[in-house]
This record gives sequence, structure tokens and C-alpha cells, in this order.
Amino acid sequence: MEGADYPRGMNAWVRLLAAAGAVVAGALLLKVLPPIIVLALFVGGVAYVNARLKPTSSKSKPSVADARVLGFQRSPTDPFGLLGYPLSLFSRGQDGEIVDVVWGSWRRLDVRVFEYRSADSPGDAPTRRFVCVLGPAPAEWPALSVEPEAFLTPAAERGPMRTVQLGGAFEGRFDVRSDDEPFARQLLDQAVQEWMLASADPWGFEVNGRLVLAYRPAEGPVPATEALEALGGFLDRVPKAAQHRVQS
Repeated sequence: MEGADYPRGMNAWVRLLAAAGAVVAGALLLKVLPPIIVLALFVGGVAYVNARLKPTSSKSKPSVADARVLGFQRSPTDPFGLLGYPLSLFSRGQDGEIVDVVWGSWRRLDVRVFEYRSADSPGDAPTRRFVCVLGPAPAEWPALSVEPEAFLTPAAERGPMRTVQLGGAFEGRFDVRSDDEPFARQLLDQAVQEWMLASADPWGFEVNGRLVLAYRPAEGPVPATEALEALGGFLDRVPKAAQHRVQS
């Protein structure tokens, strides 16, 4: 996950100077070598310089750069045993694994941002990716999941909890599951529903006990800061009654 970081401006100047040097060298060699050989050397030299100065994989692993900005720690593997947490997302697919974990304190919350990967069949390469952020709930909550229908999760993988019908536009766009329907209605009040409906990039949320998980499919790089804002937006809108609720 580590790699050297070069400012874009510096890269451009270095490449320009390298190209100029290659031109000068080509002009000198042209006097003693056939033109076709000089051209091949020139093209090869430029390609080598570009490859050496190309930005590293931090773009494909945004948690690296985000960890530096946020002052978080990071690990390519899971140092917390997160797969053992009672969250139904981690039971989806086969051979589930957690990678690219960053963690630290954000808005006075202990948070962990990571990627959950799984395969369609045992032994296959991972084909499903979710960017996730895990934080603490303000109270002891019953298990509940609320997920956009756009995630296209098979019904068999949505967990054993009962479906909760909230009605209106929300019901058509989100799947809500909990064995405690009164709690589901309390937590997902009108303000929370409107916020989730208005989101340009909808997230799924799962709660259980003192755990709150925000997640969505990751087809490309997703900044850790974006995941944190999704978690923060959800927690900011939790009704006061749910913030002090004690699970029976």
C-alpha cells in the first residue's frame, strides 16, 4: 500500500526535462546510428520515464491517502477480527475477507473504514466489494438493516430478520429488516427517511447492539472521508428517543 508521492507539477517538469534530454541524446546518436534505432531508443526511454514517474496505487486504495490526512492508522489486513462481529453483511457471499483497514478517532468516535470482499462460490476470486465504515451506536439497539433496493441483494442473503413495511416512497426504494418493528419505525423516522431518499449516492446501514455500520458497493475507489460522512449523517439524524433507547 505504500508508495512515493510526487506532486503533479513536479512530475510534468521532470518528464519534460527527461524528454528534452532524450532529444539531445537522440541528436548525438543520430550521427553514428541508423535513424530507426535512434527512434526506438527514444520511444523506449520516454515510456520508461513515464512508467517510473506514474503515481502509485494510492488512487486505487484511497484509504492510504485518507489515513494520512485524518491521522489514522492503517493495515492491509484486518487486525480487529471484524468478521466475527454480529453483522449480517459479513455473511454474504463466500470466503469473505476484510482488507485495507484504516482506523482512528473522528468527531470523537472510534471508527474503522475498510473493504469487505466475497466471492460467489467457494474458492473463486472475490467478485463483490463493499466499502464500509463501522462506528459506535449511542445506545444498545436491536438488530436492524436498511438497504437500497438498488444494491440488488438476493433475498436469501438479506438475513433472517423480518421485513418491515414503512410505506410511501421509502418502501419502494429501501429494504428494511428487523425483528423489532417498533424500533425500526422509531429509528427510521420521517427525517431519516427523507435524508436517505435525497442522497445522490445511497448507503445501506446496519445496527446491532452498540455497532453501526454504513456500507455500499464499491465499483471504484471510495474515499474514507465519504464513508465517514455517510455514517455521521445517519447518526446526526437519529431521533433523540432512539439515542437513549435500551434494548429489552
